[in-house]
Amino acid sequence: MLFGGAGSRFSFGVFLKPVTEEFDWSRGSLAGALAIAGLATGGLRPVAGMLADRYDPKIIAVSGVLLGGLALAGMSFVQELWHVYVLFVIMGIGGTLASPGAVAKIVGAWFTRRRALAMSVAGTGSAVGESSMVPIAALAVAFIGWREGYLILAGILLFLILPLVVLLLRS
Repeated sequence: MLFGGAGSRFSFGVFLKPVTEEFDWSRGSLAGALAIAGLATGGLRPVAGMLADRYDPKIIAVSGVLLGGLALAGMSFVQELWHVYVLFVIMGIGGTLASPGAVAKIVGAWFTRRRALAMSVAGTGSAVGESSMVPIAALAVAFIGWREGYLILAGILLFLILPLVVLLLRS
C-alpha cells in the first residue's frame, strides 16, 4: 500500500511539464492541485486513523487503494484544470486511507515481538515505491505519453497492489 501510494504521489513531477504544455496551463496552477491534495491529506490523516481504529483497517486500506487507483486512471481523461483538482483530492483521500495510520494499526495487531522492526520494514515500502514508480512513470511519459503513464500507475495500484491487499491483509 505504501509502495503504491508514495510511488504515485511522488510521480507528480514527471507529469508536470507534458500536462501543462498540452493544455497551456501554468505550472503553478497545476501544482496547486498537489498543494490542495496535500492539505486534504494532512487534514484527513487523523480521521483515517480513527476509522482504522474503529472499523476493520483492511476495509479502510482497500478503499484507499481503490480510490487512489481510480483517481489515477481518471487523470488520463482530464480536459479541464478543475478535473485535476478534483482527482488530486480523491487521490489524497485514497492515499490517506491507505496511509501509515492504517499500516500502523495492521502491523501493530500482527506483531507483538519486534513490532518496531515490522513497522520499519512496512515503511520501507514508501521509499521503494518512490524509487521504482517514478522511473516507471518517466519511461511511460517519454515513450508513450502522459495519459498512458497515468494509466500504468493506475494499473499498478488496481491490478497489482489492490489484489495483494485483498488477499494478504487479514482483518
